Amino acid sequence: MTTLTRRNLLGGAAAVAVGAPLRTCLDGQAVADPFAPSRPTLEVGPGGWCWFQAPRASIAADGTLWLGATQGTAAPTPGAVDAWSIDLDALAVSGRHRLGVDRVDDHTSPSVLAVGDDVHVGWAPHRRADWLRLGRVGSPLAEVARPGALVAPGRGTSYVSAHVVGGDRWVLYRGERFSWNLLVAGPAGWIPKGLVIDPGDDGHRPYLVASAHGDVLHVAVSDGNPTEVRGSGVSVGTVHHDGTIADAAGTPVGAVGSRPAPVPRLTRIVDGSIGPNRAADTTAWPCDARIVDGRPTVLASVRDPWPETAHGVGRWRHRYRWAQADVAGRWHVEHLAEAGGELYGGQPDYSGLATLDPTDAATVVISTDVHPATGRPLRSRADDRIHHELFAGNRVEDGWTWRALTSDSVADNLRPVVAAGHGRRILAWMRGTYRSWGDFDTRIFVRLA
Repeated sequence: MTTLTRRNLLGGAAAVAVGAPLRTCLDGQAVADPFAPSRPTLEVGPGGWCWFQAPRASIAADGTLWLGATQGTAAPTPGAVDAWSIDLDALAVSGRHRLGVDRVDDHTSPSVLAVGDDVHVGWAPHRRADWLRLGRVGSPLAEVARPGALVAPGRGTSYVSAHVVGGDRWVLYRGERFSWNLLVAGPAGWIPKGLVIDPGDDGHRPYLVASAHGDVLHVAVSDGNPTEVRGSGVSVGTVHHDGTIADAAGTPVGAVGSRPAPVPRLTRIVDGSIGPNRAADTTAWPCDARIVDGRPTVLASVRDPWPETAHGVGRWRHRYRWAQADVAGRWHVEHLAEAGGELYGGQPDYSGLATLDPTDAATVVISTDVHPATGRPLRSRADDRIHHELFAGNRVEDGWTWRALTSDSVADNLRPVVAAGHGRRILAWMRGTYRSWGDFDTRIFVRLA
């Protein structure tokens, strides 16, 4: 049965609860702040990232942090695609590995996946090109040809997303049919498995985030680009090692390659809606997906118009949703936070983004230019301008508590990522000026937990 909690109702009609609400009880204890502003923080260097490459940060067995980023407009090498290594004991950059150079475009940022002693990297050019570059740090990258990515409605390759599923290395990418396809590593190279998500109408280009758990890849997918698909929402499902695609209840709804899954066959967790005109629509797409305490967990960003009585930032209002499956596989979805205005006028659905902490089911980090609970614009005392700041959120029995991780900044703090592994945990983010996905001047920062 579908139930609406008071928290859902306060968050708006797009938030629904599927199954019984989950609870995190802290017994009145104070919540520790692992990413407090007093924690050691490193400015890594110039770079930025999109959010559909994964992982953007990964910790190797020797304790080294690896980050993937692409350099922006005013950087020393605009368009350079880099993998950075960070010595976390010294909190210092230990190396920068140049993976390629393309146009300035945050969509070219690479995935970096530490597996054993290897660091696997990959990137794609986000333009009319029929290749991806995949390999290991320290060795030349292989150019993997995907000529079908240029067959209409395809417009080239982008968004390398790397995972380990059932012991095999998988790479998801957007290419053929302008949707998500799968490559699997084999003894002689990469084996194409075909289309995973059927985009429906040609050119709808769903957007996907994913997280692996054993022999299953959990995915959260939008109907399409929210600026193009009116009322776009977010759905979840699973891709299994044998290629079976299932909804949240475990019902098969497709198979990789032979029967790609249409988004409507997956399980809807965040609805959009169509208003009297596009500016009045409510749309959503996913921010992050992780397996936390064995449970698939998803963050989504929802956009709709500011209410007439609100003193908002920008033209559109953004809010974050938090969603998690219970042990029976039923999803609970709730309002998480106010996310403020759009990053720039040309893309109404870009928020500052949010990230899950893979070590703690009750912790998130968000970027917003309004207070996450009250919606009050965050005007900096340093320059009297409104900036995106980072907040840590902890889930308590009656909602979420918030603590500022940055404040009174002179630049925006955007697109946070929490990475954990081998006894280490870090927060990474972009700080600087973001004018569009093809014009940004940001630098990467890392803070130790």
